[in-house]
Amino acid sequence: MKPLNYLTLHKHTRLLLLVGLLSGCSSTPPLEAPITIVNGYTIQHLPETIELPAGQFYMGDQSGAGDSDERPVQQMVIAAFALGRYEITFQQFDEYTDAEGLPRVLSSNTQRGVLPVVNVSWHAAQAYTQWLSVHTGQKWRLASEAEWEYAARAGQYSHFQSGNAPESVCSVGNIADQTALKAGIATEITSCNDHSATSKAGGAYAANSLGLHDMHGNVWEWVADCHVIYGQAIDDSLCTQRVVRGGSFLTPASSARLSNREALNPTQFLNQVGFRVVREL
Repeated sequence: MKPLNYLTLHKHTRLLLLVGLLSGCSSTPPLEAPITIVNGYTIQHLPETIELPAGQFYMGDQSGAGDSDERPVQQMVIAAFALGRYEITFQQFDEYTDAEGLPRVLSSNTQRGVLPVVNVSWHAAQAYTQWLSVHTGQKWRLASEAEWEYAARAGQYSHFQSGNAPESVCSVGNIADQTALKAGIATEITSCNDHSATSKAGGAYAANSLGLHDMHGNVWEWVADCHVIYGQAIDDSLCTQRVVRGGSFLTPASSARLSNREALNPTQFLNQVGFRVVREL
């Protein structure tokens, strides 16, 4: 496993992942629909979620070409849950920090709004989900690694939702590409063009078959799990590294593979790391 630095993280693996049946998706109120809860507080920018059915799948690198932290492959049983259709935005996270009297997180872009929030630590992402839970009466949290991969795969056996060719990822995700190379922000790229050198608003690229956007690229996504060897038990209070998934606009397609995982200190906040949320059913 290689460390994650401020600009790039990538591993080169290939995999086949058997995913259980996923069907019958539905969504919560739209992204901008406000929700008023019992104490009278109104959340103006509630995350939109997609309800995913229960199922089973094999998580990890089945090809043998992946890094050691993607093995051993293990069969996972997943309960039904709802996952964010998009990554959490600055607009959504700013509503939380403003309500709690906290400083707004920094943006490395000149814009904020509906761009995915970055420079958020794992602890800050957890705090946002707790805030949502308190003010909606629903249970919100980060996805587990297994839930994330189950949703990202959406029944696919290929390396990416777009197939096995790395160049195909530019049609479904925002990765380090020819545009990033020309802009001088990335040197290791995939030879395709997604027409963006920085992060993009959710929905700019094609969703997977479940309606989830940006499971490849845009920003890395914190998940709940401690970074350990698959199947290894650990006292969560002793965890020193948490997992990020999905790759970013600064990493090539190899980082966006559906089994790829990286480790970060949960106190770190980086210009290419954000998150999406789960709503329990």
